[in-house]
Amino acid sequence: MSDQIGIAVLSIILFALGNPSQDQQTVVVKGVIVAYHEQDRAFNVQENYPIGATVERWIVRVLDSDPRLQDQLIVVQYQRLRDRMSDQEIESGALMMKLTRSSGEDVRECIGTTFLEGDNIHVREATAKDFKKTSLGTDVKLPKLDTLPCFTTSEQPTPTPPGP
Repeated sequence: MSDQIGIAVLSIILFALGNPSQDQQTVVVKGVIVAYHEQDRAFNVQENYPIGATVERWIVRVLDSDPRLQDQLIVVQYQRLRDRMSDQEIESGALMMKLTRSSGEDVRECIGTTFLEGDNIHVREATAKDFKKTSLGTDVKLPKLDTLPCFTTSEQPTPTPPGP
C-alpha cells in the first residue's frame, strides 16, 4: 500500500515538473529589436547559466503574435550558447522568436543588471538608459523596464522573409 502511495506522489511531482504552468507557456512572435543592452553586447555577459552560455537583453516591438502582445514592447533575455547575432542581423528587420514568458522573481533576472561605470564587479538593476536604440527603434520611447512583459529564449531568432 505504501509503495502505491509513493508511486502516486512521484507521478504527481513528475507531472507537475513536466508540464509548464500557464506563466511558462511558449509563444512564437514576429518582432523587431528596437534596443539592446549595450554592456551585454560589449562584454558577453555570463550570468547563472550553463557553462559557455552568455546573455543578451533586447527590447522588442511585437509585430505579429497573440493579439494581447500585438504592437507591444517586451523585454527579451536571449541565453545563447553559440556566437552572438551580428549587428547587421539585429538591424535586419522582422525576426521570428520562440519565447517563454517570465514571471515572479524571473522578471528581475530577465531585466538583469548593469555594471557600475568604470567597475566590472559591482552592479545595479538595468534601466532603459542602459539600452541603445537600433535604427528600427529611433522613434520608440523606452518605458521603465519593470512595466514591460519579460520573456526568455535560448533559440536564436530567425529572419522573416519580406512581406508583400
